[in-house]
Amino acid sequence: MQEIINDNNIKYIFMWNGCQIIDKAAKQIANIQNIKTLYFEIANINGKTFVDPKGTNANSQLFDSPEILKQYNVNLNEYNKWKENYLREKFANHIVKQSYNKYSNKIEFCINRLGDIFITKFFSMNNLVSKIKEFLLYKTINFKYDNYDYKNRKYIFFPLQVSNDTQILIHSDIGIEKALEFAVIEAKKNNCDLVIKPHPAEKNSKFVENLLKKKQKEKFYFVNENTFRLIQNAKLVITINSTVGLETKIMGKTLKVLGRALYANFNQYDIAAYIQKYLIDIDYFDNARIDIKIFNKILNLR
Repeated sequence: MQEIINDNNIKYIFMWNGCQIIDKAAKQIANIQNIKTLYFEIANINGKTFVDPKGTNANSQLFDSPEILKQYNVNLNEYNKWKENYLREKFANHIVKQSYNKYSNKIEFCINRLGDIFITKFFSMNNLVSKIKEFLLYKTINFKYDNYDYKNRKYIFFPLQVSNDTQILIHSDIGIEKALEFAVIEAKKNNCDLVIKPHPAEKNSKFVENLLKKKQKEKFYFVNENTFRLIQNAKLVITINSTVGLETKIMGKTLKVLGRALYANFNQYDIAAYIQKYLIDIDYFDNARIDIKIFNKILNLR
């Protein structure tokens, strides 16, 4: 390993998300060799990427020290113009970009599995068999949505996250089932309906099966309306640590956060600083070249 580092003059290690075993190993090597690490994650804000020197989400430096945002000189007029345009676009058409079929590109799947065998040192036959079974048994989950008059009914909105998302598995002390139980109780307490929007990227059929059983018992509603319109009309939004929580904060609506979320205690100034200054101007879904000034800004993060 020392020879590889020396031969390639490695000064930085970039990691996506930072929650995989190989990321943990890379971080340990970086600590021993005094190599700077940077962690990247989708920001779910158009044209923005989250980058942090310590980790992502609840593992990040920002989570530990949210006062970092106070150091930025924020132009609130500029932020309010951005917010106005952002909400106009989202009210018109809200699409979750991560909702693509992860097995739509079969060539990519095969390359990844070959990488397991010939490139990484972590290959196991059990893991390969598991991945092949997942691939062969994969099917799109079609939710049956309710015809719900969200504009004229009083409701609490609970947007679902992907059941195996690291945001829940690693960055929360509460899972979806417990969060759902909380939302059911909160809706009854406030004499409201409970409206749930399933995540379009959910592929765990067993999770969905259990969710449907719960739905029959508790009588909540599945909807597939524009998320921002659902936030706008809700009495309360409940989330574990979904980006919908940040969107709720941007809109100035009442929010209850059940997990460990960066934005949980953000005020409007913090949100403006986070979006305008902290996030990096890179669109994960765009193949455009990264400006050298932006790249240097990433390298200089402390």
